[in-house]
Amino acid sequence: MGKVYSYITRPIRSFNIENRTVRILDKEKPVPAPEYPSVQRQREIVDKLKPNLKDTQYKKDHELNDRLKSVFVQSKDPEIEPTQASSRPLPQDRRQYSLNEFYESLDPQKYKCTIKEVVTFLTKHQENAVEYSIERISQEYKIDKQIVENILTNYKLFRVMTDVKQMKVEEGKKK
Repeated sequence: MGKVYSYITRPIRSFNIENRTVRILDKEKPVPAPEYPSVQRQREIVDKLKPNLKDTQYKKDHELNDRLKSVFVQSKDPEIEPTQASSRPLPQDRRQYSLNEFYESLDPQKYKCTIKEVVTFLTKHQENAVEYSIERISQEYKIDKQIVENILTNYKLFRVMTDVKQMKVEEGKKK
């Protein structure tokens, strides 16, 4: 529908376009946008205080120009002193650290646990849900029971099935 609409309206928009542009260009000065009343009041105040301000701003002041020509600025950068040798030697161990080492060094906050701990209690709960229950996990890791229950219901670990018999045993346990 848009293509049909533009097809119909294009001749109307382009009708007499040359005459309209000539009429606009023949005007001596474009009409300025209206000003706020506060701007008009400020202009009147300035005209009362300094009536020739506009003329003085656009005139070239030769005396000021001569003074500016006589100004010469010299600047020198201060000399940089070499840094003094540190009393501590630089580290000699340049090996890369893995993220696991970094995360192991962090102590989990109270009522929170790390991803590694979540994986640990997920596997233990998956192996033996009766012995490793929600209450025991919440006591051991000091986490709210509701949070542990949400973790156990919403997150599962992948299991590798190596044997067809093992898959059948797993399917039998589910039923």
